[in-house]
Amino acid sequence: MVSIFKASKSVVLVVLFIYTILINLNLYIYPPTIDIQVTAPLSKLVLDALQAISNGQSYILTTIFIMLMLMQAAMLNYLVDRHKLLSTYTSLPAFCYVLLISLFNEHLFLSPPFLANFAVLVALAQVYSSYNNNSFTQPFDVGLAIGIASLFYLPVLILTIFALLALNITRVFNWRESLVSVIGVLIPYLFLGTFYFVTDGFSGFIAAQFGQIHTTITNIPINYPEIIIKATIILFIVMLAMFFFQSHFFKSIVKIRKLLTILVHLLSISILIFLFMEQFSLAPMALLAIPLSIFLAYSFFEIDHKLTAESIHLTLLGVLLLFQYGKTLL
Repeated sequence: MVSIFKASKSVVLVVLFIYTILINLNLYIYPPTIDIQVTAPLSKLVLDALQAISNGQSYILTTIFIMLMLMQAAMLNYLVDRHKLLSTYTSLPAFCYVLLISLFNEHLFLSPPFLANFAVLVALAQVYSSYNNNSFTQPFDVGLAIGIASLFYLPVLILTIFALLALNITRVFNWRESLVSVIGVLIPYLFLGTFYFVTDGFSGFIAAQFGQIHTTITNIPINYPEIIIKATIILFIVMLAMFFFQSHFFKSIVKIRKLLTILVHLLSISILIFLFMEQFSLAPMALLAIPLSIFLAYSFFEIDHKLTAESIHLTLLGVLLLFQYGKTLL
C-alpha cells in the first residue's frame, strides 16, 4: 500500500479516496454522539451551517467530515510537492495525513481544532513562500491565517510564537516583519469585534471567544489504554522521522533543511496547545497531524525496504481498527 502512494498519479487519488472511506467506516456504523456547545465564532458558524445542511443526519455529517479531511490532505500534499520536501512528486503526505486523522477520527470529528487546520495549512504555506523573500506580504498573511484559525479554536493563538520563529528561519531577522505578523493576527479580531460592536453584540463576542474553550463536539469517554498506545505510536513516528532527518540532514540542500526544521518547531509548539484545554481531549491531535504526517511521509520515502514501510503502515492500521471496533467485539 505504501509503495502505491509513492507515485503521484490520477489513479492514486481514487485509491486514496476509497482507502479513506474504508478506514472511516466506523463513523457510519457507530455514529459519534454529538453535543455542539462550541462558542468560538467561526466554529459555531460552520457547525450551525453543517447542522442545517445535514438536518442532523449523522451519515451526511460523516461524509462532510471525510470530504474536509481529503481537502486538507490535498492542501498538505500540494504544499510538500510545491516546495519539494521529498525531492519528487508523491502522494505520501496526503496518505499519511488521512491515516493519522483517521486514527483519531472519533475525537477529531468536526472539532474546532480540525476546522482550524485549514487556516493553519495556509499559514504554513505562507511561511514556506516567505523563504528568501523580502516582501511584507507573507509575514502579514501568516499572522492573518493564525488569527483566523484562533477564531475557530482560541489556543491556536500560541502558533504566533511559531510564526515568529519560522519567519526568522526563512529570512533575515527584521523586527518590522515580526510586528507586521502580529498585526496580522490581530486584524481578524479587529474586524469581527467591530462588527459585533456595531450590532451591539461585543460583550457576547468577548464571552464566546475568550470564555470556556470547547475542544470537541463528541462525547468520547477517556480511554487510558488508547491514549497510552496511540501516544507511543506518535512518539515512534517522531523518533523514526528524527532518525532519517539526522541521517539525511547534511545531504539535503539548505532550503530543505530549513523547511524541515520549521516543521520541528510547528510540532513542538503545537504540543503546547494541550495545556490550554479545560477538559482533556485528543481533538488537538488534528494540529499535530500536519507536521507528523509530513514526517511520516518523509520516513516512508526514505525507507528502502518495502516490507519495513508496509509493516509500519499495518501497525498503524491495526491500532486504528482495534480502537474503532475492539470495544464492540469485547
